[in-house]
Amino acid sequence: IASTGRPGPVLIDIPRDVFTDETNFSYPPKINLPGYDPTVQGHPIQIKKAAKLINEAEHPVIIAGRGVIISKTYEELKELAEQTQIPVITTLLGIGCFPEWHALSFGMLGMHGMAYANMAIDAADLIIAIGMRFDDRATGRVSGFAPQAQIIHIDIDPAEIGKNLKTAVPIVGDAKNVLQALNKKVES
Repeated sequence: IASTGRPGPVLIDIPRDVFTDETNFSYPPKINLPGYDPTVQGHPIQIKKAAKLINEAEHPVIIAGRGVIISKTYEELKELAEQTQIPVITTLLGIGCFPEWHALSFGMLGMHGMAYANMAIDAADLIIAIGMRFDDRATGRVSGFAPQAQIIHIDIDPAEIGKNLKTAVPIVGDAKNVLQALNKKVES
C-alpha cells in the first residue's frame, strides 16, 4: 500500500493485546490483502473543461510537483508546456521533473523559490497544478496565492484536490494518463 498510488508512509497500529495475549493460530488457505486501487484515468468531461480553460487563458502557469516524478510524466509535461508555450514552475519535491535549462522553466516557487516564479503565479489567470499539494511552503498565505487565477488541479489522491484552495476543474487521475489525454485536446 505504501508504494502504490501516492506513495508514502503508512501507519500500522497494533493493539497492545496482540503482543501480550496468546492464541492458537493456523494459516488460512488463501490470504486476501486489500490494496490501494487509485483512479488512473481522468474523467473525460473534466479533461475537456481543462483544455477549454487552457485554450482561453492569457497568462497560464503550470506548477509541477512530486506526482510528475512518481508517475514518470516528464515527456507529457514537456509536450504540454511546449505545445501551449506555458511556463513550468516546480515545487520543492518536483525539482527535476522539467529541465531547468529549458526556456519555459521558471524554477521553484514558494518561500524558498525564485522571485520571478512567485511573480508569475501572482499574475496568472490560470494555474495547472499537476501532482502537487498546495501546502504553505508553496502558497505562503493561502488568501494571497494567485488571486486572479482559476485552478486546474490534477492529482491521483482525491483528498488533495480542493484541500487548501478552490479548484475550478478537479481531475482525479494519474498525471501520465491525464496529460496524455489533455495534450490531445489543447490547441497549439
